[in-house]
Amino acid sequence: MQYYNNILAVESSWLVDSGIITFGNYINLRKRKQIHVLRRGCNATPALVEYESLPDRFKEKIKQLVGNPYDVVKVNRIAELIDSDSEASAFFDQFITAEGKYLPAEKRREYYANAIVLNAVRAFEN
Repeated sequence: MQYYNNILAVESSWLVDSGIITFGNYINLRKRKQIHVLRRGCNATPALVEYESLPDRFKEKIKQLVGNPYDVVKVNRIAELIDSDSEASAFFDQFITAEGKYLPAEKRREYYANAIVLNAVRAFEN
């Protein structure tokens, strides 16, 4: 389970694999629009189903297996705010040390990662 666009979602493959719902039942519910699929599944990306759209009988089975899903899945707001920063990347790629050398690739990646996390913290504070 995870939050997807601030909506609690369950992976459809987990629903089927854990025996909560059969694959055929999942397909039928989806076709009849009795469940809301937030994200289609493809290659390495599992399909996500909105938890609240599931029928009550499936919600009860999920609660028996994992407990209250809202307590199990915690939202990591900082991780949601991490975004790429081309200015920081360009800055560290062009930065020259006191010895007149460019930063090693490992240090550039480390400093860039620190910069985007700090940007996310700033966005979270705002």
